[in-house]
Amino acid sequence: MSYRTRSFLIVSGLLMVVGCSNIPPASLADLNGANALTTVSNFVFVTSTARNELRVLNLNGNKTDFVRAPNPLEPLSIPVIPQPTALTADIGFDAAGTFLAGQYVFAGATASTISVVKTDPTRLAQQGLVQSAGGIITALAARYTPSLSPNVTGASVLYYASYQQGALGHLDGSVVWAAAIVDGQQVGAPTMIAQYPNASVQGILTLPNQQLAVATRSSGLVDAKVYLYPSSVGNVAPSWTLTLPVRQLYTHEASVNSPAGTFIYAVLDEEFCPSPYPSSFLQLTDCRGVVALSAATGKVQNKNQAPLNFGKGSAQGVTVVPSGQILTSTLTSTPDTKDLLGVATGSDGEINFFDATSMDPVIGPTTGQPVQITLDLAIGTFRYPAGVVYNRANGANNSALLYIAYPSANAMVQLDPTHLIPNVPNGSSNVVTVFR
Repeated sequence: MSYRTRSFLIVSGLLMVVGCSNIPPASLADLNGANALTTVSNFVFVTSTARNELRVLNLNGNKTDFVRAPNPLEPLSIPVIPQPTALTADIGFDAAGTFLAGQYVFAGATASTISVVKTDPTRLAQQGLVQSAGGIITALAARYTPSLSPNVTGASVLYYASYQQGALGHLDGSVVWAAAIVDGQQVGAPTMIAQYPNASVQGILTLPNQQLAVATRSSGLVDAKVYLYPSSVGNVAPSWTLTLPVRQLYTHEASVNSPAGTFIYAVLDEEFCPSPYPSSFLQLTDCRGVVALSAATGKVQNKNQAPLNFGKGSAQGVTVVPSGQILTSTLTSTPDTKDLLGVATGSDGEINFFDATSMDPVIGPTTGQPVQITLDLAIGTFRYPAGVVYNRANGANNSALLYIAYPSANAMVQLDPTHLIPNVPNGSSNVVTVFR
């Protein structure tokens, strides 16, 4: 089978192009719609939306490759609901604040059904379906709670938001539900967490200590809030007004200086800016980018309360790597380490790096410019990255490798931020690998 791989880099304004090298070929999975991805243990799950399926990249072993089907000549296909465009994994936090890998990946779409996919290597398949308690599903999250008895509440809890027309006191609005999942099936009726008349939910995030964050926006688009729910359902939830609409929420594992879940990162959604839509570039930047909130107080951590922007593109997806390493200069082969290294994909094709504690861009010491990467600049099909996740399975010295979904290219990219600049000619085999 054929396999194509190229390495194209822009680092601190320096364009570096490396052609085909001696990267071992990986099999083709024929991705068609790499709109979302998530990682569990040594697996990366990615949607193949047009084919109504998921593919699974196996990071365990000498050769990173797609998990094989019963016929080892073919990659495994996991049929799921039609047109999946959202993925989430059930994760927990151990005593040290590290992510605990759960049992399931949940696949959603603009529909009323969610696929429950088992992540056990011996049972990689859809195990069941969860039907919305009412309305179209707009957001997903899940929690792994191994200390709970599966016979009581389920070892995994799926949270989802459904938008219902005329259901909440004859007003349109959203409801957030919690469903216990046992053996891939919903057990009992879902529990209503909260309801939001005249508002929609665009992001749900599980946090340590059984907390849950929910991002809403009103129908008028001028009242965007983030709610934080404690472990006891029914307690009054504090709400923090952002005024700008949110696309998604993210958090982080524990680092040296920051306990797990210290910050909540809100990716803003420029497509739903308040009306009238800002016309000048200066105003437009205020409706794009990433905002960090303190999970304890809700206080915005960004300087001057302004979103962190990345050039002319808008942030699409974010991941935050504890003790994250990144090479920032051509004058050294030693990467810098950030207590919390943020990575944001941009609508203009750039991969952007930022200090997720100070909310400043990572600056190249020789150029004084933000460190950014653009892949395959000459071709253009790699200009619209979507989500990004990290996994340490194959990183040198436990460094994190990044995995980025490119819907327009029907591809997923593996990127090593500690080797952005090759040390020897044609020595960038470990920099960028493209999986299709």
